[in-house]
Amino acid sequence: MVPQMDEDTEQPDLSAGYCVELYVNADGTFTVSGPKPHEAEAVEGETEAAGGAPLPTIAAALKAIMQMVQDNPIGQSAQAGFEAGFSSGPNRA
Repeated sequence: MVPQMDEDTEQPDLSAGYCVELYVNADGTFTVSGPKPHEAEAVEGETEAAGGAPLPTIAAALKAIMQMVQDNPIGQSAQAGFEAGFSSGPNRA
């Protein structure tokens, strides 16, 4: 869902690029904000997390984001619980 701006609100100039932010919340939900104008100076850690190289497509960028989220879980997800139970095998009585 993209936030709607009032017609009276001046649109920022995004022609030099823009930034969107993905927040991973402690309860397992996500929040997205932006777009806001891209700053020429990168914030420390931004380029290192993605390997420093520009990604050629939005699909590649989303794949990198998904990998970051998987590599840095918050709490135990339902999927992690399922996989743990599945890998333990059947219970033997």
